[in-house]
Amino acid sequence: MSLISLGEINKNILYPIIGGLSKLIAEFILFIKEPQFTKYPFILGAVTGFGMFLSIIPFIILKIKLRKENTEKQANDKLLIYNNPDDVFHRKVFCIKYLLIFCASLLDFSQKSLTFLFPAKIINNFWVFDILFITFFSRIVIKSKLYSYQLFSLGMIIILGIIFNIVNLVNSGDFNFISFILVMSIEIIFSLEIVIEKYTMEYKFCSPYEICIFEGLFEIIANVILLIISHNIGKDDDEFFNYINDLQKKEVSIKVEIILLFVSMVSRLFFKLFSLITINLYTSSHVVILLILGEIMLIFIKGNKEEDKLYIFRISCNILLVVLLFLMFLVFTEFVELNFCGLQKYTKKNIEKRALTEISLDIEKNNNEDFRDSCLEPINDEEENEIPSQKEI
Repeated sequence: MSLISLGEINKNILYPIIGGLSKLIAEFILFIKEPQFTKYPFILGAVTGFGMFLSIIPFIILKIKLRKENTEKQANDKLLIYNNPDDVFHRKVFCIKYLLIFCASLLDFSQKSLTFLFPAKIINNFWVFDILFITFFSRIVIKSKLYSYQLFSLGMIIILGIIFNIVNLVNSGDFNFISFILVMSIEIIFSLEIVIEKYTMEYKFCSPYEICIFEGLFEIIANVILLIISHNIGKDDDEFFNYINDLQKKEVSIKVEIILLFVSMVSRLFFKLFSLITINLYTSSHVVILLILGEIMLIFIKGNKEEDKLYIFRISCNILLVVLLFLMFLVFTEFVELNFCGLQKYTKKNIEKRALTEISLDIEKNNNEDFRDSCLEPINDEEENEIPSQKEI
């Protein structure tokens, strides 16, 4: 057997790929065009909320489709289960579910607010800490365990991520102790939010669309309130009117600004909704796929050839690290299997093979036992009398 082999390709892996690429493309476009709304945290937060709230469109479509597919009996059974006034258990689950969604929304708002308020101090590609924190919180809250190949690939991603940040932060004056504390706070909040969302979907029967809708609605309401507060504080702090004035003073195309607003909203929709679908289908740690795809290539557009004397060396290291990270990404998603040190033992393909083998062995064993029992079964008196003797013949 070769050390590396191909595994099974699951079409659901398209969710994290599309979600990550949507973030990458949108970030690249916004980096090139530099729209005005990105300079105002509360407006950017409201735009993010609207993007997440757009998940109500596929949610309604799916609801209509499911309603058409359900039979009248299934609909009556559902009414009996969920509309029973004496069903205290389901009311309790309902309350806990929305309390957890509120907690996740609060964490999401806090994480995004810190990111938007201090963009200069936020360093991308710190998903290394997300892996550690998500694994830690998942072990405590969900009691989940990762298989050996997942631990190996995540461990390699962490090591490569550390090297990646060392290469790109060396000789950089933008990162200091305050930035580190801020980044750690954001990553801890984000990781805890992901685990709470996973717990809500897995144990409280909540769909990814519901979480995305309510988190988006929370973002909209919270940022609109903050915009109103900034309006009452003073003219200099009024983000909304300052944004309008900037659009009027500067030579900015309103059409381009609207298009970029729409691009940002759609990107947030795909990134958030597909993140939720990914952790619902797989594990909480799989959200790292979206983070890597969404952020890792930004490092190539943030360098300056004139100011960075090690630009060529840094870019060469980044390319090599990206290739290795891509390989570990394939191992983590079971596209590639590593056939050494027992890393291939608990992949989905090999688990199914062992299950089929055990079933076949059980069937063969049962057949052999049945055949043996039938051979050893004694003949009763009636059957013995029916057999002609030698003399009679």
